Parts: sequence; C-alpha cells; structure tokens
Amino acid sequence: MSFADLPSELLGEVFLLVDGSYDYFGGDPYALVHKFTLSHVCTAWRSTALQLPLLWTHLYVKTDPDALMLPTALTRSGSMPLDVRITWNSGGIFDRAIQNNDALIDALLAHRALLKRLTIDWVTKLPEALTRLIGSGVEFPILEEIAARGVDKLPCKVDISAPLRSLSLQSQYYSEWESLLTPGLQRLEIDNCYPYLDATRLQTIVFRACPNLRELILHTGHVLYMSANLSNTPLQHLRSLSLSMMDTSVMVDILRTGFAHIVPEITTLVSDYSMNNEMKALLAELLRGITLTNLEFSWTHRLDLVDRDQGMRRIISSWTAVAGEWNWRELWAELASRNVNHTLRVLELSCVNWNEIIPAIAAHPLGAQDVDLVVELYGSSFDYKYTYNDEVYSDDDDEDNDDDDDYVDVDDDDNDNGNESAQNEDEEEAPAPTPKPSRERERFERELVPTPLNIPNLRRIVLTNSWYYTGDEENIPRVEFIGKILDAISSDAATIEVCVSGAGLEEEREPVSVSAYAEQHLKGKWTLCSHCLS
Repeated sequence: MSFADLPSELLGEVFLLVDGSYDYFGGDPYALVHKFTLSHVCTAWRSTALQLPLLWTHLYVKTDPDALMLPTALTRSGSMPLDVRITWNSGGIFDRAIQNNDALIDALLAHRALLKRLTIDWVTKLPEALTRLIGSGVEFPILEEIAARGVDKLPCKVDISAPLRSLSLQSQYYSEWESLLTPGLQRLEIDNCYPYLDATRLQTIVFRACPNLRELILHTGHVLYMSANLSNTPLQHLRSLSLSMMDTSVMVDILRTGFAHIVPEITTLVSDYSMNNEMKALLAELLRGITLTNLEFSWTHRLDLVDRDQGMRRIISSWTAVAGEWNWRELWAELASRNVNHTLRVLELSCVNWNEIIPAIAAHPLGAQDVDLVVELYGSSFDYKYTYNDEVYSDDDDEDNDDDDDYVDVDDDDNDNGNESAQNEDEEEAPAPTPKPSRERERFERELVPTPLNIPNLRRIVLTNSWYYTGDEENIPRVEFIGKILDAISSDAATIEVCVSGAGLEEEREPVSVSAYAEQHLKGKWTLCSHCLS
C-alpha cells in the first residue's frame, strides 16, 4: 500500500505525527511552513489537511512569512482550542524576523476566545504591539497556560483576565507578572528571574499568592540565603517540587519549611556531589518523614530515594557537567547511618558503577529485609572509569611515555642481530625485561571482574539492558557477562529468581532465547522468575 492508498483518517494521523516531531535543519515542531507544505503536495493531501482542524491548533510563528500565514491557519483550526508559540528574534540568513506585528496581534485577538496556551520567546526588543495582547486587560476565557522566555523587559506590565493554571517564567522581572500570581495557579516555574529571590519575596509571590500550587519549579541562581527568615510553607497541595542552580544550603533552608512531609516528589539538582556538611544536611531533609525502600544509583550519577509504601520519591542529580562523581563509600555510609541498609527492599544500580558501589555496601551490609537487585547492563564494564575504551586505550596510548619505565616492551626482532650478540657474549647476562601487560589483560583486570557481593536475603535479581547495547566485538557475549554477575553474588537464600527477559539476549550476534538461557546456564539456587516463564 502506498501513501496514495491510505484512508484520509489514517493519513491525518500521519500528518499529526509528522507535525509534532518535524525538525528539518534545526526547525521546530508545529512550524507553520510545515503545515502549509503538507497541504500543497497533492489534491488528496490538501483535502485531508484542510479537513483536519487539529493540525492547525498547534501554531509556531517565528518568521515574517509565518505571521502572514497565521490568519489562514487560525481559520482552518475551526473551533478547536489553540496552542500558539511566538518567537521574536533579530533574524538571520534563513529566517526573516517578524515585521508584521500589528497583523499578528490582530489575528490573535480575533481568536482570543479559543487561545488555551500562549508561549512567547524573544532575543530582541519586543514590539509595542504586544501591549494590546497582554497589557490592556483583554479577556481570554479559556487561557490556562503562559510561558515567557526572554532577554529584555516587556513593553508593559501584564494585565489580562484568564483562568490561568500554569505560569512559566524564564529571565523575567517578577514585577511585570505579579498580576498573574494568583490562587488559581496550579503550576509555577521560575527560572533565573529578577531581582534576587529572598525569603520575603518567596513567601509573598509563591507561598501566600499561590497557595493551591501542585507543582513548583525553582531553578534560579538569583537567590539569597533564606535561613530562619523563611517560615513554614502553606503549600499543602503541592505534589512536585524541583530546586536547581542555587546553593545546596539554600535548598536545605527551603526544604526545612516542611515540604518533606507533604510533597510526594522532590528533585534537587546540585552543582557537585561532594559529601560535605551541606550535602549531608540535604540528605537529612530529603529523608525526613520517609522510610527508604527503593534506592536507584544511575550511571549518570543520579540518585533516587524512594519510599514505595508512602509513594514518596526524592531525587538528587546535577544541573552541570562538572559536578564530579559521588564518593560511594561516604554516600553509603551516610545512608547507612540513617538505617537505609536495614529498610531497603530494592537496590538498583548500573553495572558500570558496580566496582565502586559494591565495596561501599560491603562496609555496611544490607540487613534483614528481602531484597530485589536490579542491574542495568551496559556493554561489558563493571567500572565507570574504563567504560569508554576508545578514550582509555587509544592506538598510540603510552607508546613514548616515560612514566612506563617500569616496563620494557619485548620485541623478538631486537634479539635477532647476530653481530650484536657476538660482541656481548662475554658480558654478564642482563636480567630479563618485565613484559608490559597487554591492553586486553589490563582491560580484563579492571573492567571485566565484578567485586563480590553478599546479600543474605536476596530474593530476586533483575537484569535490564541499556537501550544502546549491541552485541559486537567490543563487548563480551551478554550470556558470559551475566554469568560473571551471578558468580560474584552470594546469599543465604535457598533459591533466587533471575529475570533476564529484558537483559538484551536477543541483541547478541547469535540471539539467545530466555528459555534456552535458563536451560543452559541457570543452575543450583538460580531459577528463572515467573515473569520470564509466562
């Protein structure tokens, strides 16, 4: 069947999929030019596009031709709610900046009754015409979401009437948007806004003005120390809190207002993973009021702390690429001091962190709980530092490095010179040189041997596959890799379930079925889990 044979309903679904994901030469989804291109291919495509109002409800305007096409697109959307994004920039070789601002604003005002989401971005001075849209008291009866991201001030203070539920502000001035900070808001995002966020401003514009928030995102370095000046939060309905770009001590001050007791999901993005007093204080606040049942160590160094019984999740990750790495011994010791090793029921980690995490756990072993171990399989490595082989073992690595004086490369060709041997036959024989270990041996010793792990009450081990794994010559066979993990694990349990249905066995050069793997490789206490058997 060709595209020409597709029913119009199915072709319409294809149009919607393409429209939402199109990114040609760095373009953006929902750009107007893409929609008009689809509607000009042939008569059948045009008919489908014009009879599909949903195709014209998500509109992105960033060039002057877009602005000229907007009225037509709005008409084609019929009575559907509208999602409109406008970008004002200074133009470039391929993009012509919006010039017809009055016509653009007129078109939006004519359809204001259907505007549900409005996003404005700008990297240049905004037109005065924008005042007619957002600064003159216009009523938008179904407008629920506004997002603003810019590098310059608005031409006016925002003055609209709308049942707003979500407000996202990036690099904005609080004073220009304060009229929208109301009890109706359920989601508020503040990203590096001005002036500095201190205890008084946080309580005024967030805690008191928006008491019904469900989601609060504070990603800002423009913040002052809060300390004791911050009183308890009245945000009793909050379900998600995200803190980033501020000092860890400020995060602790904010959390101490009582968020830990009421918010199911808290995310903290720190600048480094050092286990200093501030990080210990952050862990203390994140763990306050919860009993840790699940612990997830991601290979990206993200740490998830989960209380499955209460439905609570605490996340520590980083907002910068220079955050360093966790000191796993210090981190696990801190968690163990809070009895985590005795309450944990699920431990999830990546194999590339195995040889760092497991020794830390050995110092404070897991306790009496039955434990599930989840291991993400990544290539053939148990050590993060040696995961990227092309960086560690380049072709010319250490060829002329003076630091390798302890080793002497052995080259049989150097011993074939008869004349030189004859001249030195009467000399005392030199000690035999120590051959330098092969790169394969170094890699085997450093990467491919997992540190032994003992979990007295291990109930099940689940092996999952990284989505980018391929069974090629750079990796040992997955079956062999899994065998190394199982050989490294000891337990007092009589039987231990093994789940390999998602372990990537089918990605091997010679795919292995789950049943074949179990029959050939699971012996003794290891048994295939019920999930794999079904």
